[in-house]
Amino acid sequence: MTHTGNVLVGILYQPLVLWGPLVAAITVSYYRRRRAVTGTGPEPRAPHTPYRR
Repeated sequence: MTHTGNVLVGILYQPLVLWGPLVAAITVSYYRRRRAVTGTGPEPRAPHTPYRR
């Protein structure tokens, strides 16, 4: 493969390689923000109220 081909393959392959760490970083960031807002994790759901006509 030529030098240009190697550069092109490297550029096209980077998103695939970086996808996993990017998703992990976003997940950790989201988890930390949620913990900071509520203090204990996700808020509990409200009790279910039956539908009335």
